[in-house]
Amino acid sequence: MVPSLRYPISICLILMVCPSFAQVSEAESLAIQAALAKLNRFEVSFKQETYSDFFDPTLAEGTLKVARPGKMRMDYRVGERKALIWDGTTCYEYDSLADSESRTAQEEVKDQPLVRLLLYGDQVSHHFLVTRETVGPGSGKRYLLRPRDGAEYQITIEFNPTWTPTFLDIYFDDGEGTRLWFGDMNTDPKFGADLFVVPPPG
Repeated sequence: MVPSLRYPISICLILMVCPSFAQVSEAESLAIQAALAKLNRFEVSFKQETYSDFFDPTLAEGTLKVARPGKMRMDYRVGERKALIWDGTTCYEYDSLADSESRTAQEEVKDQPLVRLLLYGDQVSHHFLVTRETVGPGSGKRYLLRPRDGAEYQITIEFNPTWTPTFLDIYFDDGEGTRLWFGDMNTDPKFGADLFVVPPPG
């Protein structure tokens, strides 16, 4: 997976409790799919923790906007000053603190299971093995998603009682990962025509 993918969808440290796992029922599987399928367009604020076995965690805050198929924008306001724009063709990142930018062809990453799930609305069960994680009373509905293709990461996702995603944790086999906590979810946003436009080179 290209490094830039880790930031945007960018995203399980060893949990402070010892979870147990159980197979999901057909009803749960359908509920998960329905919850993610309705996110064809959404805007949400997030708090992010990027962690590693090799360095101290870093914190950031910002907003995430998605318009399927394939379009996404992340704007970091606290902790980092970055803009990430995926326009369906190009994955673009601009770091204003470093005054640097990068471009990657979206074709190179569009078949990754996580990208297919979040930006293209594919069926969860087509790409992931899903188990329910039990972490004690008072928690939301939490699930572990493991890519069927053996990709080098796994995902923990949590929903509130109305099946709105509130937490996402992507943990890579090399010990690095990113946690995202979501708030103020808007599933009917009005996006401007230029929101997902990648600026021209130079």
